[in-house]
Amino acid sequence: MKQVTGTFLNPLGDPAAGATVNFVLSTPENTSYGTVVRERVQVVLDVNGSFSIELYGNDEFQTAGSFYNITLVDPVYGRILYENVAIVGESPINLNGLVPIFVK
Repeated sequence: MKQVTGTFLNPLGDPAAGATVNFVLSTPENTSYGTVVRERVQVVLDVNGSFSIELYGNDEFQTAGSFYNITLVDPVYGRILYENVAIVGESPINLNGLVPIFVK
């Protein structure tokens, strides 16, 4: 598993405190530890608009090609982020530095 962090701002440029980040794995995947079910992992941003969680990295799965769909929902402004990313590389991984994946 990898430590994944990030910090987000709301549309006014203030920390998106209290916003919810949802991570949904694109397909069920296998690791050497067993099957990872396609699940929704949810985290609420702190007062600084930041989070830190542990997730399986896409480079830890036995097959290639999966990604996480990431949605950020602010309690005032609604959905302010919707993108697909592959969580790969050395932990910790800053979500803000990942390049979104275009999915057909």
